[in-house]
Amino acid sequence: SVRTGTMNAMMRCEQIAQGFLGGVPDWLMEKVGQEVVSKAEKIPARPNELIFPTSAKLVWLVEAIETVLQQGGQPVVFSRFNGPLFWLQTQFATKTQVGFLHGGLSPSAKHGTIEDFQEKKTKLLLCQIKMAEGFNLVCSQDELFLGRDWSPAVNAQAEDRCHRIGQAGTVNVQIPIVRKTVEVFLDSKLRRKEDDAANALATTTVGELLENL
Repeated sequence: SVRTGTMNAMMRCEQIAQGFLGGVPDWLMEKVGQEVVSKAEKIPARPNELIFPTSAKLVWLVEAIETVLQQGGQPVVFSRFNGPLFWLQTQFATKTQVGFLHGGLSPSAKHGTIEDFQEKKTKLLLCQIKMAEGFNLVCSQDELFLGRDWSPAVNAQAEDRCHRIGQAGTVNVQIPIVRKTVEVFLDSKLRRKEDDAANALATTTVGELLENL
């Protein structure tokens, strides 16, 4: 129970760093102060979820998406949480064609969403990070991470969607980290995991092993 409570608290801290709160119970929604409500918006069709559009990370993300679109690019946005992606979909629906990959899609709908993006029928792709596996997005050279998973392998899979055979340019991956939030801790933990994996897979000669012994 302690482990579960700790993980739930960490998840809440992640959400706050990313300008989002999900799963807020009704009784708590009623007690939320006016100061908070005045800076928050409800996410359409997502009960008990709040978005804070003026939060630093969301302001950065919206500006980054708009910049890439203005330059003629096709940005891909990854997030661990679906709530912010649903909000982004409503924000950009009137500005450009938006595709959205999430766990509620059927295999055929997922395939169609990817094909539309590859064929440039859609200009912006939103993707729940654990859905980012087994397909190519080489039409895009811009990946924007609102939030990362706690597993380096999952994040690497997401980054690799554009780093595939057929990519004709340099892929720009942007991963902002909000200071003085749990994201700083998450970043250091991911780096340690990546280093441990690299060391475990490193080639070592018999001579080096004997020297270390």
